[in-house]
Amino acid sequence: MEREGGFCRAFLDFCDLNDGMQLYKLLDTTKSCKPTAKDKEASIQDEVTAAIVVAWCAGETSEGLEFALKAVKKWSTRYLERNAKVRWMLTPMLWLTARTRQLAMKLDAKSDCRRFRERVVEVSREVFTQLHRDKDRREGALVISC
Repeated sequence: MEREGGFCRAFLDFCDLNDGMQLYKLLDTTKSCKPTAKDKEASIQDEVTAAIVVAWCAGETSEGLEFALKAVKKWSTRYLERNAKVRWMLTPMLWLTARTRQLAMKLDAKSDCRRFRERVVEVSREVFTQLHRDKDRREGALVISC
């Protein structure tokens, strides 16, 4: 899907607009195509988009999973650090966490082990614990656990 300004620019624009649904739709486009040079532009401006783009480029590999998990951790940290209106961030968080589970399942199916799923559980527990400690962010903990 060709976007004016590329993936990273669109991602940052949707974040500025607090538009979680459009972010979800944008993230979903990463499953069906490879990133273009324009999609990769501006990724150095933001840790979350940088991790997403590296995961996207790496595809269904262990490296792709690790960077997808890094994106979940960075997005969750951003969610925790915001003081106001954060509910919009839950929809992209749901996509990011679901994607890590999908990748882990595919990778484990190829290798007949549970190593990748165990890695997702490890990171999910870490993020869940951080989110659950903050009673104003418990919706995020629910999203991580789904």
